[in-house]
Amino acid sequence: MQNQSSIKADSVKKNFIYQSSYQILSIILPFITAPYISRVLGSVGTGIYSYVNSVMYFFLMVANLGISNYGNREIASCINDKERLSKRFLSIYLCHAIISFGCVLAYLIYIFFFAKNYKDIFMWQIIQLFATLLDITWFFSGIQKFKITVTRNFIIRIISVFAIFILIKKQSDVWKYILILSVGNLLGQVVVWTQMKQYIVSVPISIKDITKHIKPLLILFVPILAMSIYRYMDKVMIEGLSNISEVGLYENSEKIVALPLSLITTIGVVLLPKMSSIASSGQSKEASRYFNLSMKYSMIIAFGLTAGLMGISPVFAPVFFGEDFRACGNLIPLLSVTVLFLTISNSIRSQYLIPNKMDKAFIVAAFSGAIVNLIINIILIPKYGAKGAVIATIITELIVTIIHILFTYKKLQFSIILKTSMPFIAPAIVMMICVRLLGNHLKECILTIVIQVLCGAILYLLSTCIILKLQKDTYYLSSFNAIKAKIRLNR
Repeated sequence: MQNQSSIKADSVKKNFIYQSSYQILSIILPFITAPYISRVLGSVGTGIYSYVNSVMYFFLMVANLGISNYGNREIASCINDKERLSKRFLSIYLCHAIISFGCVLAYLIYIFFFAKNYKDIFMWQIIQLFATLLDITWFFSGIQKFKITVTRNFIIRIISVFAIFILIKKQSDVWKYILILSVGNLLGQVVVWTQMKQYIVSVPISIKDITKHIKPLLILFVPILAMSIYRYMDKVMIEGLSNISEVGLYENSEKIVALPLSLITTIGVVLLPKMSSIASSGQSKEASRYFNLSMKYSMIIAFGLTAGLMGISPVFAPVFFGEDFRACGNLIPLLSVTVLFLTISNSIRSQYLIPNKMDKAFIVAAFSGAIVNLIINIILIPKYGAKGAVIATIITELIVTIIHILFTYKKLQFSIILKTSMPFIAPAIVMMICVRLLGNHLKECILTIVIQVLCGAILYLLSTCIILKLQKDTYYLSSFNAIKAKIRLNR
């Protein structure tokens, strides 16, 4: 009877392994495709893609209407009742489908009546909206079954890479690049639906069941809208206030910083349903334990990534993207500072604010960020182009992080997190200096980047292990002892 009424969630550890393995793939694949795409499409082609994609994102955002966080949270809270789970899923999805279809119509109106340039490119992007209409990733995140979506993503991403190298041959192939990414996304969503039969049963759904989700979806959508304004509108503003080549520079700089950051945000993605479940059952001590542990290790990774990006960027940018993008070597070190701010704000948001339904804090932080970003962009972009947008982004993310902390400092143990995390700054700085010195004395080539990354990683990893041992970190010691025990068994 239990099997018919409930779904057994996978462990946090297993879900983290699935999700982080995909994020590692997501980091590796662009290192294969980005140099090729940058050289074939050039700064102009890359800028066109970035601009069109940024405009499309606003339609995708409205279509999603906060469903990722809301759906995840709502599904996680009723995982033990299959009938209730089915009713909640169907009502949320139908609400999402109706809104998404409306966005398809709105997007067509935009193309035919408002878009001045790149109408053909915009048209190919409509496939992304249909993919969003079918997107139910939030359901599998809610029931803590990450294996299904991760397996799909693995296959689709690898196929897309092959398609890029086979089909993208010249700058005018921007539309093909968009088509490959869009069709891959659409096929991925279709495949996931084949798994739904084992989790959902047929239940009656009324109009009221569907419409009751609109208000909470809108509440979560408002901060997402605000966040999107300052994370995507900057590219649109660069195109309008500067030029399309500057968009390309900003796009690639942001892309490199976002890749390793995705590995850190995996922790929040995996813990959101777990923390929602814990919050609904009132286990505050357990929630605090999870948050302190995840925050500490997120900061350790963030210090290393920030320092590493600052160290390799002068050599990395021209070697990886080509001479057209040498200026990215000056933008990436600045933008990498946001890794620290985003790590903190994302952890607070996904592991505390959303699970505990503190939507007001989420909204205030996001809108404050949007207003600040808009003002600074208007002032700096006309004079400094992409660099102006980078400065605006740094200030914005700092302010958003401060607001998140102000709303939660009485409830979360930031003093403990600060005390345990700060010792890792010193080895990160040492690593950055060593990596930068290697770049200054070696030739600009792929081998130099490999040497920089390996030396920096080994130095920081060894330093981190020593500090964790001195701190007598229980998670590190238990993991270290478990690995030692396995090695002994295999001998």
